[in-house]
Amino acid sequence: MKETMGQIIRRLRKEKNLTQDEMAEQLNISAQAISKWENDSSMPDISQVVPLANFFGVSTDLLFDVQSLDRDEEVKRIIEEASAPQRLSYDTEEEEFQVSVKEYETYVEALKLHPNSIPLLYAALSSGCNLARDYAERGDSHQALKIRKESIRIGNIILHTCNDTATLLDTHRWMVWIFCDMKEYENAEEHAGKMSKDYDNQGSMKAWIKLASGDIDGEIKQRCNNISGMIFAIHFEIVRLGNAYCKKGQYEDAIRVYKTLYDLIPVIYGDEEFTPPLHTLDIGDHIALCYVKLGQNEEAVKWLSKTVDHLSKNAKHYNKQDRVETPILRECEYRFFGNSMRVKDHVDFDRAEFKPLDKYPMFKELVKKVNK
Repeated sequence: MKETMGQIIRRLRKEKNLTQDEMAEQLNISAQAISKWENDSSMPDISQVVPLANFFGVSTDLLFDVQSLDRDEEVKRIIEEASAPQRLSYDTEEEEFQVSVKEYETYVEALKLHPNSIPLLYAALSSGCNLARDYAERGDSHQALKIRKESIRIGNIILHTCNDTATLLDTHRWMVWIFCDMKEYENAEEHAGKMSKDYDNQGSMKAWIKLASGDIDGEIKQRCNNISGMIFAIHFEIVRLGNAYCKKGQYEDAIRVYKTLYDLIPVIYGDEEFTPPLHTLDIGDHIALCYVKLGQNEEAVKWLSKTVDHLSKNAKHYNKQDRVETPILRECEYRFFGNSMRVKDHVDFDRAEFKPLDKYPMFKELVKKVNK
């Protein structure tokens, strides 16, 4: 038996696992209207035909016997044409503002035809967030609030329908900014908490929230922790890169990479005695091993000596000092593993590769010093 229009709409809605309320939210219409369609007590207006077809991802020929366009190509064209003027230069701020207004209005109008297009929804979200700020700066708080509320609605649709991790991450970022602009900091924190837990995502957004709310002390602490995370990530990648060069036998390249860490220490920590216990700072034995592979044994011994000195200084502060004085990291609290730090746990003098160093008095002294 041939399906009625209402039966088709109901079947397609259930295939998308949507309630009538959820579908209504995404189409920006009432749930009551959808109920009437599905009960065949009324039909969609002709202007709603193409949006419905696009929403369900079917051709209008199949659904309503109306010729449809290739949606992806059409959306791509709309975004390209709408955003192109933003890349031009203008003589006045008013001209730039009107370009932004037109871009946003283009996206809003296009969403009437393509209500569940993620690229179009995202374009409208980012454009709306920036335009709302422009209106706020011009003193038009009413229009700014109107656009922000619509942007929140659009953002929620993306978060409930999109599967692309990068788009979801950026959407949460825009939502943080919007709610901060609206001084709704609890909502902003909620979105920040759903971002990946690293300095560039959750950390940077939490710092932004502290700034927006006027909590400057909180902002300083968060940014110090963000920087600490960046330093750790940089150190980790440098060590892994050096290790990769070692595996290829490119020992000179590995040495240059490893030494970069020692160049960073004075830049970040200045002349402080204590540097946080990052596992990537005890890589002098890596450098020494590379020198042994190159037949430069005296250089290997020098770097082992330098490593022991560095670790010995840190061992004096281990579990006794949990902060550094530099304002870049002053608000960070460092977590220590264990109650003490032993240099010999970080430098393995017994490894077979170091056997050629036994004939050097300095090497023997280092072994005695560490094994005390």
